[in-house]
Amino acid sequence: MTKRRTNQNRPDPKRNPIEIEAAAGSGPAGPAPEREGPFDGKDWLRLLYENARIGIAIVRLDGTFLSANPAACRILGYREEQIAGKTFASITHPDDVEISLAHFRKLVAGECESYDLIKRYLHKDGRDVDALITVSLVRDDAGRPRYVLAQVEDLSRQRRITKELRETEIHYRSLFENMLNGLAYCRVIYEEGRPVDFV
Repeated sequence: MTKRRTNQNRPDPKRNPIEIEAAAGSGPAGPAPEREGPFDGKDWLRLLYENARIGIAIVRLDGTFLSANPAACRILGYREEQIAGKTFASITHPDDVEISLAHFRKLVAGECESYDLIKRYLHKDGRDVDALITVSLVRDDAGRPRYVLAQVEDLSRQRRITKELRETEIHYRSLFENMLNGLAYCRVIYEEGRPVDFV
């Protein structure tokens, strides 16, 4: 198997090098198909961006969206042309704006290179969207901040399931604690195949 690794000659650890590793050979689906025409790292990045299940947004240093992939648009309820130019604060739940801005300012000021935050967005239809965001600062060749890369994972489904499980547990615990008939769990102890006691 042959591997090709590109790192764009970026030795500076403060930068966010993008590495792409491609393998040629055979896999579970059989031999790898031959390339049809030019297919470079930019093509791979475009495919990843457009087909990722996690939301990816590129944000300017002033907090306005430059672009968002289809998954981010689905999570937030906007088409890409609708979200471009909006500030992330304008679609953040009012209770989460202050902490979101504080983290963003620290990132842009260079006080950190990335951060994770669980926050709520406002979907275009008005509902809250619980999300885990991972935000990174992307620098230019001179090391100056260029833009911000945000990855957005929709936590709404997980939160809903957790809430339903919690409510079910509370319901059954209440039934158990308020039963009018007694209930006991016991274990029978056998000796030579005959019950002799219980615990």
